[in-house]
This record gives sequence, structure tokens and C-alpha cells, in this order.
Amino acid sequence: MTALAAALAWPSGSVASPAGSAVVQEILDGRELFIERRQAQVQERAFTPELVHTQKSRGEQEVAALEALVQHRFPGVIAAAPPRPALSRDPLVETINRYRAQGGRPDLKPLPADLATQNAAYLVPVLEGVLNSRDCDHDRSSWGAFQERMAASGGLMPTSEVIACPMPAAAWNPELIVSRWMGSALHTQILINRPKARAIDCVRLERSGRAVAICTLWSPVPR
Repeated sequence: MTALAAALAWPSGSVASPAGSAVVQEILDGRELFIERRQAQVQERAFTPELVHTQKSRGEQEVAALEALVQHRFPGVIAAAPPRPALSRDPLVETINRYRAQGGRPDLKPLPADLATQNAAYLVPVLEGVLNSRDCDHDRSSWGAFQERMAASGGLMPTSEVIACPMPAAAWNPELIVSRWMGSALHTQILINRPKARAIDCVRLERSGRAVAICTLWSPVPR
């Protein structure tokens, strides 16, 4: 942090405000300085709230590259970016966790950033298919393949999913969506009564004024 601070300087007479900026005066550690995801240059200006940081690890770079690919190909995806909070701020997840608290269940946690990115990469084509078909279902073979791939690569795997069926984007109402789920015995079982569930991640896609979302629930991989 000391090296990073020494590399930046605020313009004379300016203050750190929402309209503030800083100029890269010197890069002290090779070229390991970035503004957001672009490599910083001497005399380049960073504007609040851009993130100025040192080089990412290889794993973080791979996550960033996958995120960028998803956002480039599917700009309608609405998903939280890392760092992940201790509790999700997604309105669907917040509402689900409120119902879980009423049932004496612990909150479902957000997925780690790398898993959330892979979840989004899996879900976006699925969501596009649901929107295009106007049918609130999808190919189960892709879901099974995703489960197997995640189970083979880490400590968590997706075990259940729930779909918020296509609707006009202007009518999107997380409270109403979750209330409808709670009116289904199967959805209540998935969201409330499966004690091994630990994490949740919801991805919403909006196209041509219509929106759809899928929430996946994740549990420890059986050993």
C-alpha cells in the first residue's frame, strides 16, 4: 500500500470527492499498477470511483477475463461483481433469506467470486433460451453437466435451482416472485428445507422489455 500511495498524486488544490481524480506520477514496482482492469501509465489519470490496484493473481485474472467475456456477449446480465459481501444484496436473495429466518434456517451466503462467474457463464445461455422459448423451463442435460463439472472442480456444487419465469421487466417484483415460490411445496423444499444448502447465486437477464432469472443453490460436494 505504501508503494501504491507513493505512485499517485492528487492535482493541486483538489480534494477526494466523487468528482475527484488522481494522476499516476511514478510506478514503483515494475508495471504492476492498474486502473480498474487496464494497465496504468505514468501521467494517466484515475477518476473516482475507479479502483487503482496492483497486479492480480493468475486466478483473479482468469475470473476477470471470464466476467469480461460474459458482460461483453450478454450485456443484459445483472450480477454483482467481487468483492462479494458477507450477505447478498440481491433483492431475490434478501427475500429468500427473510423467509429462511422465519423458518429458523440460516442465511444462504453469496457464492465466491470465481464460482459466481462460472454460474453466470452457465446461466446466461439458459436464460436466453427461456426468454426465446417463452417457456418457463430448460434443457436438464445442461444442468446435469454443470453440476458434474462443478462437483469435480471444487468444494461446492449446485444442487437445486428455481426459475423466475419471463415477465415484463417493468413488472419485476422480487417480493411477489418469492411469495409465489413459497406457495409451492417443491420450491419451499428447495429454498427452505434442504439443510445442506450453503450458498445461493441469482442471475437476471433482460431482453426487449422482458426479464427472467434463475437462482442456483449450492451445497458441499459429497465426499
